Amino acid sequence: MSLRQRISAFQEPAGTLKWAWSELRGARALTVASMAGVAGSSGSVVATPVLLKWLIDSLLPQKQWINSGFAALLWGVSLVGRVVFDSLAEYCKQCAIQKSEFLVRTRRFAHVCKLPAANHDGHAPGDLNYRLDDNVAQFARSTIGLAIDTARFACLTCMTMAVVLSIVSWKLAAVLAPAAVLFVALQFRRSRALRECVDRAVARRADLSAFLQESLSAILQIQILRRERSWATRAARHSGEAARAAIRSKRNEILLSATSMMAWALGVITAVAYGVWQVRLGVLSVGGLVSVYWLVYRVFEPLNQIGGVLTQWRSVRASGVRIREVMDAAPLNWRITPSSPSPRNGGGPIIQYREVVFSYSQRSRTALCGVSLDVQEGERVAIVGPSGSGKSTLAKLLVRLYDPDGGDIYVCGRNVREYDPHELRSIVGLVPQDFALFRGTVQENLLDGNAAARLWELASTLQTAQLLEELDQMPGRFDYSLGASGSGLSTGQRQRLAIARELLASRRILIFDESTSALDASTEHRLLEALTEHLTNQTVIMISHRPAPARWASRLIQLKEGRIVNHYSDDGVSGMKTALGR
Repeated sequence: MSLRQRISAFQEPAGTLKWAWSELRGARALTVASMAGVAGSSGSVVATPVLLKWLIDSLLPQKQWINSGFAALLWGVSLVGRVVFDSLAEYCKQCAIQKSEFLVRTRRFAHVCKLPAANHDGHAPGDLNYRLDDNVAQFARSTIGLAIDTARFACLTCMTMAVVLSIVSWKLAAVLAPAAVLFVALQFRRSRALRECVDRAVARRADLSAFLQESLSAILQIQILRRERSWATRAARHSGEAARAAIRSKRNEILLSATSMMAWALGVITAVAYGVWQVRLGVLSVGGLVSVYWLVYRVFEPLNQIGGVLTQWRSVRASGVRIREVMDAAPLNWRITPSSPSPRNGGGPIIQYREVVFSYSQRSRTALCGVSLDVQEGERVAIVGPSGSGKSTLAKLLVRLYDPDGGDIYVCGRNVREYDPHELRSIVGLVPQDFALFRGTVQENLLDGNAAARLWELASTLQTAQLLEELDQMPGRFDYSLGASGSGLSTGQRQRLAIARELLASRRILIFDESTSALDASTEHRLLEALTEHLTNQTVIMISHRPAPARWASRLIQLKEGRIVNHYSDDGVSGMKTALGR
């Protein structure tokens, strides 16, 4: 290995530990308190054999009963003190872990909420969930545990060796020091194999979590397709890979622990044999021999835990890498210099697409090819076309879930890249095809659109969405509880609740992407009539395959293969029918 590689290998752990410690801000005081408890416990452990030696060698032979009783009392206090300090250290450690886990997960979730859609496309929901749940919990436990166990290792080893050197025998300290160094070297050598195993186990566990979340969310589709046996086989494969990786990791961990125990036993046997020989020569007293056994046992106890420390280090590294991958993803940059100056002239179109080009990835086909389109304020525009023609992509670019690869989009005379995402989305609202409702009551879902809305506003909006009468028949009305993804309502009812939620936000521009696809013709007709009365000033874009929404609009745009192929206005109703027939 070259010098540069050695320096890099050294700097990587140092950088990881520095980053991990920076993540503990907010929980550092509790961590330090736990380390202080560890130091107190270590002091109690070291004081115990010293008091015992004093009692056996000095006080009892001279029959100093009062002093002997006092020494015995101090010995008992040292034992109790260890229990107290250990309990304090453990309590502070658990509090630090929970607080650190809370802070890290909260910061990561807030960051994920700012990421563009392209980043979410690259991660399965189950994988991201595993990173924010299990990986964060593992990182918090391992980082706090690493800091505290390292403090325990350092305190016990240094204090014990100091006592052995100064009180019992400097020769024994000289014997133990190289043995301890050799012991640690063997631990580090064995831990190299553990690193790869831990990384592989974490990755396989994340893959299993992503697979389970994806398959369980689509379990009904699997049943419809009669693919239960096939998916069960896939589940068994993923589960088997995770189990085998975990077994390999545990096997290496057990081998590391067994090596530690054997070296520990050898060190204790050597030290006790040396102590017996010293007693035979008259150099060491019986009390000194008892102290030797106690202290040597305590020297190798923290050294024996170094296997656990190394395991925690591997866990910090493996989980930290997965957490940092989330943080390394750049949030939406909203002050990008536009490729062309924004048209600031007043009275112009409220929406402008200028030669917009976009593809979802470098390997996918181009979704939009040089699209240019103007939409006037207050206009109702329908966009039609076959599946995959780019209709939904136009909507997603307008609310800036993605940025175009070429060209520009303007809203209210400003390039969308110049807007803060919150400001842009306070002007432009979207009800996507794959809209989401959340576990909770109907009222809670509606208030996501406008948290300040009053009850009469909720009722009015639901009336516009043609859902109020049906809601009146449900138990609890506005307090009717929905399950995950809005379960408890039909597909059509969920669509109308999503429309009502968007209407409550009172945005200037509204986009409905296949938002009436699950409605019967009569309900759809009533809904569109109500929208005509409700949306008197807003600009509306209706994306649909159905005739009614297209006829409801004042203008129709037909897309095909990412290009606008036809425009139809109010005077071209027959043209609309022709386009829809295609």
